[in-house]
Amino acid sequence: MAERSREIIKKGEIKEMKNLDYVDIYIDAVCNSENTKIAYTSDLNSMLEFINKPIQDITSVDILKWKKSMANDSSATVARRLGTSKRFFFFLYDNEYINTNPTKAIKLPRIVNKEEDTLTRDELDALIKACKNSRDKAILSLMASTGIRVGELCNIMLGDIDNNNNIKILGKGNKWRIIHLNNKVADNINKYIKDRKEGCGNLFVSNHGTPMTENTINHTLKTLSRRAGVGKNVHPHMLRHYTCTNWIENGVPIEQARLCLGHSNISTTLRYFEQRNKQSVVENVMNIDMV
Repeated sequence: MAERSREIIKKGEIKEMKNLDYVDIYIDAVCNSENTKIAYTSDLNSMLEFINKPIQDITSVDILKWKKSMANDSSATVARRLGTSKRFFFFLYDNEYINTNPTKAIKLPRIVNKEEDTLTRDELDALIKACKNSRDKAILSLMASTGIRVGELCNIMLGDIDNNNNIKILGKGNKWRIIHLNNKVADNINKYIKDRKEGCGNLFVSNHGTPMTENTINHTLKTLSRRAGVGKNVHPHMLRHYTCTNWIENGVPIEQARLCLGHSNISTTLRYFEQRNKQSVVENVMNIDMV
């Protein structure tokens, strides 16, 4: 895409390009999934809006000032935004759109992993009881039993469930995997399909017959949380965490959990195991009768 763009843009016209033109060229060249495009565009816009200069004029000092402005954000957020910007400027420099790379000497912060909050079984039961329609109950049970990502759930089509209650999922990095619906989840989905509004080919649709979006599902979970009296900020990844934690407690080997969750790197799955093991040690030690 970069080569084709340079054929269209004459050498003497490169300085006439606007910042968003550079972003579009980069996004088109390196991003495959829609979610990645949205995330990269958001990160780059954050940087460009703060610095407020033509890309050709941005310096390492500008990048450091932007980094300092994110002092109240999590280390993971800062590292992600800086990482996106470093790859962006490397691409522009490598393809001769800019003469210097202002992020070359910029180091990413060390990510401090906070222990993620999770749901208890009682809290999940309360959320399910708070569902007022078959769609929300089907979504909740599907996410909690399979650990499916919210973006993957939104992309399931009506005809994707086979006769064995399996669904082929396209996950991160355009990698396919199979998820299986147990009998309870399959029953919930079948009940929902009978009530489902017509309007599009996606399995889960809004009250207007349009595909459910990640924002819609986030809003639904927060509504259910308030209705159920669960005093936590319930979000899709919390359900994924719940799934993995329960697999651990039921003795599922880590490699099998990695396969089912669609993690490309087992170290990601290990974080769930380490957090659960740490919690178990604390509970066992501090349950000793000392007084």
